[in-house]
Order: sequence, then structure tokens, then C-alpha cells
Amino acid sequence: MASPIEHVPEEESLSSESDHSFSCNLCGAICAVTERDADRERSSCNECSSTMRQRGLAALLSQELLGVALSLSELPGLKDVCGLGLSDPEGLAEKLAAKFDYTNTYYHREPALDIQNPGAEHKGRYDFIICSEVMEHVPGPLEAAFSNLYTLLKPDAFLLLTVPYRLGDGIDEHFPDLNEYSLAEVGDETVLLNRTRQGELQVHRDLCFHGGGGSTLELRLFSESALLAMLEDAGFEDIEVCTAGFSEFGVRFAEQWSLPIVARKGKFRLPANETLPILQKLAQKVRNLESELVERETTLERELQSTRTNYEKFVEFHESSQADLERQLEERERWVRKVEEDFEMRSLELKELDKKKNAALADMHQALTSNAQAWEKVAQLERELSRPVLKITRVLRRMGRRAARLFHRN
Repeated sequence: MASPIEHVPEEESLSSESDHSFSCNLCGAICAVTERDADRERSSCNECSSTMRQRGLAALLSQELLGVALSLSELPGLKDVCGLGLSDPEGLAEKLAAKFDYTNTYYHREPALDIQNPGAEHKGRYDFIICSEVMEHVPGPLEAAFSNLYTLLKPDAFLLLTVPYRLGDGIDEHFPDLNEYSLAEVGDETVLLNRTRQGELQVHRDLCFHGGGGSTLELRLFSESALLAMLEDAGFEDIEVCTAGFSEFGVRFAEQWSLPIVARKGKFRLPANETLPILQKLAQKVRNLESELVERETTLERELQSTRTNYEKFVEFHESSQADLERQLEERERWVRKVEEDFEMRSLELKELDKKKNAALADMHQALTSNAQAWEKVAQLERELSRPVLKITRVLRRMGRRAARLFHRN
């Protein structure tokens, strides 16, 4: 029955800050990591160029053997533990060979192993097998290949498996009629020539190779359910899919597919002569962790006290500032009220002055009207007086002429 692996380190979000770092469990280098390093096949260690997939396998191996994910440098030498690699990366294989009775094998060169025909000398020999990015390249029948993986293990051993897979069901076989086949170069293109069991000749183009040409041709794409079913059919009963990752080693899975899988044939137990040194090493690691924890706790306590002091200063400053602001606000309110009262008084005075102005304008208008009427009356009187004056003048003139005539007569 397949289930997710339970792992102690906390999961970290892929959106973590760019200054996040991890310790490479292959070489020990401290490396910075960003979101783009979530690609499981991207080299993300600046020292050994290890990928997330390789570091995940090393961490899972330590966890299965010892119950805790240690870096390879922290692992004690366990030469009584026998391991088999199927075309493991050289950097990982060298580290494993230094710690275990481990052999890395290949399909096309020595030490050679064909998982379809592994040889009787390998049966029941291995405590662990690492089969990483292999099963998508193995020609059928697949049932035999998975069964051989089971057969090569000791009764209490386990398989670490990675393979590109999708979610859903079924297996996408790229060449379902594959029988007698070879690769050929046609111009600049590599094609697959296949003769089916019925004798039909097929030519397949647009091939997908992993890491180069030749034997790395991808033959199929698994689904998770089909992959787990094949492991169960091979005899594995305890199968787990690793979803949590190991953030301390830069192993953080962005997707929910193509995850590492642990398939256990039984419950692994270390050889008796290997147990004491491992327990001593683990005890020393626990003591170191306890010392680091005490130091970290002391540091955190100091930081907490500093934070508390700063907070109290902030509260004191805030309260003082609040009182000062309230006092300034009260003064501003009094000033506003005084301004409003002055404005009201000025408004009343302005209204009174406006009334007086209007009354003065009315009086001036009335005076101007009376003055115009008086001048009109004067003009009328002058007109009325001009006629009698004219008449008198005429009478005086006639009287003067008469007087002159009388004077001449006498």
C-alpha cells in the first residue's frame, strides 16, 4: 500500500527568499537556492554540481538505514551493508562506495548489469538498490524488470526508485510494438527502426533522449498509479512516496509527480557489528544538537529581551507622543473656537456696516433727487420771471420814446 513518507524537517515554501541556503549532503558545501532550483534535474550545488534528485536519494538512503537524514560525510562507514546502483551519477556513486559495500553498474560497460537478466549471483545479495531514472529506458517486459529488482534484495532490504511519471492512470508506451530494434542516423536526425513480431518494419522519429543519445532513449512515461501497481505486483508491500522533501539539503519538491519512491521488501536492520559505532555517532550528533539548541535558546532569549525592551520604549514614546498630540489638539480646538467667535462678531459688524452703507446711499440718492428738483424749480422760476422782465423792458422803451418826442416838442 503506497503512502507519503513522513519526514521530520518542516516543509518550506518555494517562494522563500533568495538568501535561503542549504547544506549539500554529498559534499558539505553551503549553497544559496532560489525558486528556479526547484527543478529536480538542475545542478544547484556550486561545489559538486549535485541535483535535487541526487541529494534526495542520499537523504532517503540515510533515513532508511539509520532513521535520520544525515549528510554522507556524517554517515559512519558501513562496509557490511551491501548496495547496488543502476547507472548512478558518478559523484553520488563515489561517495556511496566510500561508505558501503556498494557497486555502481551499467548497461553498456563494466561493471555491467542488465536488470532484465541480472545473473543468479546477484539474487538476494543487496541491502539496498538505487534505481534512478532507469525504468523508463528498459525494454519490456516491465514485469520481469520490477520482479528482478525485488529478487536481488535481501529479505529486509529496500529499493530507492525515481522515474519520470505523471499523475493519473496507465503507461504511455512510445513504441508499443517494440521487438527487434536499433537506432540509425538519417542525416542530422536519429530514428528508431523496429521490426514487429508480425514482421512489419516501423520507423519512429521525434525521439526523446535523456542526457544524450544511444541507450538513454525514453521508451515510456509512467503514471504514479501504474508505477505503484507494478511495485506491488513485484512483491513490495510497504511502498511510500516522498512528498515532504529535505529542505536542509535543498530538496523541496515543487510538483506532486516524479517524486522519489521507497519500496521495502522488509524492515531493514543494521548488522550487529555496525550498530554500536552508529549509535555512538548518533549520540554524539544528539549531544551536538543539544548544545546548539541551548546556544540557540540563549540567543533567542537575548533577542526576546531586547525586543521586549524596545517594545517598552516604543510604548512609552507612543504614550508620551499621544499625550503631547492630545494637548496640541486641545489648543488647536480652542484657537478654532476663538476664530469662529471672532468671525461671528466680524460678520455682525459687517452686516451693521452694510445697513449703514445702504442708508447713506439712500440718503445720498434722496439728496441728489432733491437737488435736481430744486434746480428744476429755479429754472422754472427764471423762465417765469423772464416774461415780465421782457414786458417791462418793452414798456420802458416805449415810455422812453414818448418822453423823447415830448421833449423835442417843447
